[in-house]
Amino acid sequence: MEGERSAPGCPICLDSLVGGDVTCPACRTCFHGPCVAKYAMSSAEQGALPLKCPELFCKSVWAEEVFVPLLGDQQPHFEKLLRLQQELSTRKTADAMSPRTQEALRPYGIRACPRCKAMIQKQADGLFTGCDKMTCRCGCMFCFQCGQEARGGVARCRCVGAHHAFIPQSVVLENYQGAWGAAPVDMDLTKRSRGRLSPVAVARLQREAKVLAKDPPPLVRVAHRSNQSWHFLLGPGPLDTPFAGGLYWGEMEMPKDYPYDPPLVRFRTPNGRFKVDTWLCRTQLDYHPEGWQPAWTISGLLLALLALLCSDSFTSGMCQPASEVEKRRLAAASHDWNREHREFRELFT
Repeated sequence: MEGERSAPGCPICLDSLVGGDVTCPACRTCFHGPCVAKYAMSSAEQGALPLKCPELFCKSVWAEEVFVPLLGDQQPHFEKLLRLQQELSTRKTADAMSPRTQEALRPYGIRACPRCKAMIQKQADGLFTGCDKMTCRCGCMFCFQCGQEARGGVARCRCVGAHHAFIPQSVVLENYQGAWGAAPVDMDLTKRSRGRLSPVAVARLQREAKVLAKDPPPLVRVAHRSNQSWHFLLGPGPLDTPFAGGLYWGEMEMPKDYPYDPPLVRFRTPNGRFKVDTWLCRTQLDYHPEGWQPAWTISGLLLALLALLCSDSFTSGMCQPASEVEKRRLAAASHDWNREHREFRELFT
């Protein structure tokens, strides 16, 4: 009927709701209770507390009484993870050793974290010759030689090479039990167990596929062989960039707990910006600086990825910066490169 509108959907699962089980006190957006409970546990396991509203344009911090009653028998585990995060974030810098003591420990390969002042020692086999890209349990990434803190996961000094990125905080936490039990799970999605998609993930992806087919975003095409394996084509690249006219093919693998975990993403087409045939995605989402939220959609993710592809910023997951001449050459060659691959022709022609 003309003028008839469907009920608004939960921003997490995209399914319709009337009233909702949870309402954000700030933006008044409604959510399904089970979706919020899953979001809260996923955030706790990733060390991403306090919990923020998953609505993309809100980001207000939720008081625990908004969502904790929904956790049921998972509440004790949530509280353990919360206490662990608080333990790691409340170290007092006043307890740090004096500068004289710190200097005396330097010959033994011991340095103070520039953020929390905890003393860190390299493993013996790499004490003086191993990599100097250090990650503290508090999440601080810094150069072991000069002590300068990294920014956005990228070193700001010339002491360390660029052959690999800093170790994620989650990998450091993986071996740390603390006073409250197990640490948050590893945040590197490539190391998580993979399996059949959850019913929530299947339903969410099917809804997104319908929206993409009916109203595709500009400069983005999507094809998928199954709910778990999606392919995308970005471009043509904007005319005012070195990527002008380029078409960039890539692949997404959906995690079983989508949308609470983000997709794995990799590019196939050489582009001079991102590494090819290498999974780019960690929970921190190197290709989107604001980080993943379950209200993000495949459409929004790919538009953000295209914007980052054409920007000048640099972060881990990208290859060493290519010259503008090389980027333009790759953009011009991208059409032929794509067509040489039968899988691409089957998906997009």
